[in-house]
Amino acid sequence: MKRPAAFLDRDGTIVTDSGFLRDPDAIEVIPGAAEALIRLRSAGFLIILVTNQSGIARGLFDWNAYRAVAAAIERRLGQAGARIDATYVCPHHPSVSGPCD
Repeated sequence: MKRPAAFLDRDGTIVTDSGFLRDPDAIEVIPGAAEALIRLRSAGFLIILVTNQSGIARGLFDWNAYRAVAAAIERRLGQAGARIDATYVCPHHPSVSGPCD
C-alpha cells in the first residue's frame, strides 16, 4: 500500500536554524514541531527529514558530530511522541566539495 510522505527541512522547520548545529546540547526544537509531526503521522503520512549540512564539506564538523545531533533530535522528538521515518542529508558545498551527485 502506498502512503503519502511529508518531506520537511530539518533546520528552521523542526529545530531552530542556529547556523552550523554540531552540538547535541544546542538543539532547540521549534515549539509545535513535534505536535505537527504527530498530526501528519495521524493523517497517514510518512515523516522524512531532509537537510543540507555543508559544514561537513567545510570541515566545521564531521559525520560523527552530525550523527550525534541527528540522534539527539530523534530522541527529543520521540520523547514528545513524534517519530521520523527517514532522514536524507547532503554534506556537500559547491565551492568546497563540488556539486551534489
